[in-house]
Amino acid sequence: MKNPGGVKKILVVDDEKDIVDILTEELSSRGYNAIAAYDGTSALKMIQDQNPDVIISDYTMPGLNGMDLLVFLKDLNISKPVIWLTATATQTIFREALRVGVYDFFEKPFVANDVIALVESALTMTPDDHVKRRPNFLNTPYFEKIEVDLDKETFAKLKQHCLDNSISMSRFIDGIIRSTIGSR
Repeated sequence: MKNPGGVKKILVVDDEKDIVDILTEELSSRGYNAIAAYDGTSALKMIQDQNPDVIISDYTMPGLNGMDLLVFLKDLNISKPVIWLTATATQTIFREALRVGVYDFFEKPFVANDVIALVESALTMTPDDHVKRRPNFLNTPYFEKIEVDLDKETFAKLKQHCLDNSISMSRFIDGIIRSTIGSR
């Protein structure tokens, strides 16, 4: 699918050259102006100089990581959809992503077409839509990973509580995270 509505600029930043190459090549082949950075410091400068429409950033990079990059963007009052990539999705990263307003994220390895579909979705949304959007990482498949972080008995109780109250585990956990973040 070709990029509708003019050429949009997408920044891909990752310290893994292969990932940057794959995503920039795929984005370019679909009509996007794909620009690349290999560390957070270079990415920050490119964001200020080139004003990309969407940023795809590795979460874990030496020096300025994905979280640091997003904090700097907020300090500079730059609001862009940011999609994180990570090889280590943890509950801490879920909470951080929700707290700082990451558009969404993918675990490595990922399917490039899925990332590009998310970029295309981000490009069609208004800033108000971004605020109201429920990120995909809040869906059940990601939050089922919480079982790793809880002992089996606690997980079983949580699961039963959700069944008894006709609420999905992801919605229950989402409510807890939002109320915890909101109370800070």
